[in-house]
Amino acid sequence: MKFIFGVLGVILTFTNSFASVEKHVVVSVMFFHGARFSSDTWEQIGAIDAMASAGAHAFAVDLPGFAKTTGAKLLRAEDKAKFVEALFTKLALGKVLIVAASMGGTYAIPFITTTPERVAGYLPIAAGGLEVAGHQLSRRKDLNMPVLVMWGDKDFPESQKAKTYSSVFPQSKKIVFENAGHACYLDNPEEFNSQAKAFYNEVSQGSGLDQ
Repeated sequence: MKFIFGVLGVILTFTNSFASVEKHVVVSVMFFHGARFSSDTWEQIGAIDAMASAGAHAFAVDLPGFAKTTGAKLLRAEDKAKFVEALFTKLALGKVLIVAASMGGTYAIPFITTTPERVAGYLPIAAGGLEVAGHQLSRRKDLNMPVLVMWGDKDFPESQKAKTYSSVFPQSKKIVFENAGHACYLDNPEEFNSQAKAFYNEVSQGSGLDQ
């Protein structure tokens, strides 16, 4: 279902699907899209409903300046962190598993590094955000949330960009999709949804969710 509301002066469009079972949800899920996509992408591949079926309240947002969301595209990391914090506060989210594809990582990483206590886990898909600050972040001791990094085998999964995740996030692991490109979740949505649901279960159990 599509909703529209304001965050920091931006008229925002997002999609959500609530958990289908009656229980207290400790960890919600937020999807951030890549530069060529939108919140519709996650809905079209069934990712939002897949997370809801696992017991999550799942959301996908059109980022500022993309698709149906108004405003200019944000450029500074600090502005992106403030936007994500305001978004999560507006939705009254507690701890969140962030799923970010490509450009979406440039929104996720500034928030994760400034507010790690609100992040239950991170699932980056060939995501950006670590190119500039990766070396400095590797010295941090508080970025110990579970991280599942996804790459397509046709998208340089052994690149320095990919390797930076293991140096910054000590609890990270990596999955490489066969016969898949940069948007590996589009090449194999069934496998993506299965792996994402399994990771959500791991993260939520670690955060104290009653199964």
